[in-house]
Amino acid sequence: MIANRLFVKGIKFDGSYHQEGKYGCPLFKVNDLGVLKWSCSSRYWGEIMSSSGYGYAYDEWAWQSPEEPVTPDMVEEEGLLIE
Repeated sequence: MIANRLFVKGIKFDGSYHQEGKYGCPLFKVNDLGVLKWSCSSRYWGEIMSSSGYGYAYDEWAWQSPEEPVTPDMVEEEGLLIE
């Protein structure tokens, strides 16, 4: 679900931004629980980016972007809130 959303919206960034960037962690709205933050290791984020359709191996996304990053705040009306 996350990989698909990233690819469809054109969002792409590395694992370092996922862990330290302002808009790096996807948020999920879960019924009565509220909004939950989803985070993972840089390696796992690299795997998500690799499988999302952008290509490259996981380790090329884990610590630095092989392409120019596009963060959620750069995409009009997009955050990483997944409902």
